[in-house]
Parts: sequence; C-alpha cells; structure tokens
Amino acid sequence: MGEDDGMGLLDDADLVAFEDGLVTAAVFGGRRRPSAEAALAAVLAARTGVPADDVELGWACAECGSRHGAPAIEYPPGPPGLPWRGDAAAHGSLLVAASAPGLRIGIGFAAGVGSAVEDAAFHRSELDAIDEAPHRARDSVRHVLWARKSALLRALGHSLPLEPAALALSAPTADGAPGRIVRPVAEVGGNWADVRVHDLVVPGGAVAALAVLP
Repeated sequence: MGEDDGMGLLDDADLVAFEDGLVTAAVFGGRRRPSAEAALAAVLAARTGVPADDVELGWACAECGSRHGAPAIEYPPGPPGLPWRGDAAAHGSLLVAASAPGLRIGIGFAAGVGSAVEDAAFHRSELDAIDEAPHRARDSVRHVLWARKSALLRALGHSLPLEPAALALSAPTADGAPGRIVRPVAEVGGNWADVRVHDLVVPGGAVAALAVLP
C-alpha cells in the first residue's frame, strides 16, 4: 500500500476484534489522536486494502440531515449483500473507530465515575440493577449501562425520537459477557435478541462500549 493507505495511524492504536473477527475496533488515546474520519478510514483501509484517501463516508442522517449517529460508508463496497458499516466517535482525548461487513456498529461513552448520569436516562429495571449492586460499584454500573445505551442509540441511527428510558439493557456481569437487550423497543427491529454491546477497555477514566446490530 502507498503512503495514503492510513495504516500508519493504527500504529498508535490498540486494536481489538469482536464477533469472531467480523468487527475490528481501534482505540486511540492522547492529545494527538486523529480525527474520527481519519481513524475510521484507516480501519477500513486495513480491512479492505483500499487506500484511506479513497474511503468515502457520509455523516448526514438519512432522515433529518443532521450529523449524528454512525456514518454511512459509501466507498469501498463490501462483499455482495454485505455493505461495510462502521462508526467513529470521540470523548476528550479518547477516540474509537470500528468497522464490520454487514453489521451495524455504534460507539458510546460515559464520562466515568464521578460524573452524573441522570436517573431519567434509565429503564426501571436498569435502576434496580444499579441499586442492587454493591455500594462502591453503583457508579461503575451506572456508567457502563449509559455507555452501552449510547452505543446502541448511535448504531440505530436516527435516535432522537427514541426515549432512552424506554429501552432496557442488561447490567455488567463478573464474567464480562456482552450487554443484551432485556426490554426491546420497536426501533430496534425483530432481531433485537441478536444485539450485543461489548464493553471496551480504554485509557483514562472514561467508560466506552461498542454495539453490534444485525
């Protein structure tokens, strides 16, 4: 590959794979992290062999035109019937970019223990899970749940009309299993039981998650 393939950016990232290698995620930290566009282009270049400069991303929501949610990958094309999909999002000095063929991807953050996430963001079952956690772990459970929910909303795309508290996700477990939907909403679709939300190990005090939807 040439100098415009974007591969050099990944030298400064921690790479992790999910879903039996279908999903590749790159975690960047530090003051000199790349832009979201450059990071996602680099991940796609590594997956497809297409130079990063040739990657085309569309950030406008198909429904409202605003820039929110995961971008559309307009080029390169994926395998037949499986378009490339991905997301890239930043929180302070932290940035995560991920891609997969055929799977919707969303990346979400919570600021971390010590910051506030209001009760109004959670379903009653999620609030019960927070209350049932050991006292010292409650803030952590709260922030993991919010990061997971934020990731899922980005993967859904046009998330503004969706009330976050209407959707319930599973709380983090000791075995590190991915989050699951325990109370679906119509926006998720009929394959809601196949949705998984992976917790990400990231530097600093933030909490991050990556949602994978069929």
